[in-house]
Amino acid sequence: MMMTDFRALAGQSPVRIIAKAAVSLIVVGLAAFYSREALALAIIIIFTGVTGPAIRVITMKMDGTYDRIIVSPAAKPRFFLNFGGLWVIAVLLPLVPAIAVVMIRDGPVTIIPVILGTALATVLGTLAGFVSRGLSDAHLAALVLSGLLIVLTIIRTPASAFLPYAALSFPSSDPAALPAIVILPVIAIAVLALTTSRS
Repeated sequence: MMMTDFRALAGQSPVRIIAKAAVSLIVVGLAAFYSREALALAIIIIFTGVTGPAIRVITMKMDGTYDRIIVSPAAKPRFFLNFGGLWVIAVLLPLVPAIAVVMIRDGPVTIIPVILGTALATVLGTLAGFVSRGLSDAHLAALVLSGLLIVLTIIRTPASAFLPYAALSFPSSDPAALPAIVILPVIAIAVLALTTSRS
């Protein structure tokens, strides 16, 4: 049952997973020559994590699946939280080789910001798709969100301390850094649950 839902919601096939794994491994491997493997991985996670779910929610609206889900108010928040969770798997699965490169070079603790960053990106993408009225709105929302997250990841600002991606790009030895990167994913999940339950 889980595999059927996963394929239906995330659109993953073995060929796509292998192709994405190869491309991401090449990009992260090339970035490793310049010690930028974590930043390259963060950008891939942001872009795929925001864009994929946003576009998939809109295609569900276009093919009528969304209307069937909306009819049952009790199931909406649970459905969209599960949808976001499936997209975390859909984003991370093809990135396993690239994540392994980053973990080998930067240490095993990097898996925490990778998972939290993926959760943040997929929840924001799901939320963008949920509030968008059409495909062009979803594309625009995904590009704006991705661009903002990428800029905040690359440029070190006070807000960067709360982004899981910044922990990949600028690892901190501060013990308070780990709880700080949990805040935004938790807030995003709460906002998604509230937004989907109220519409």
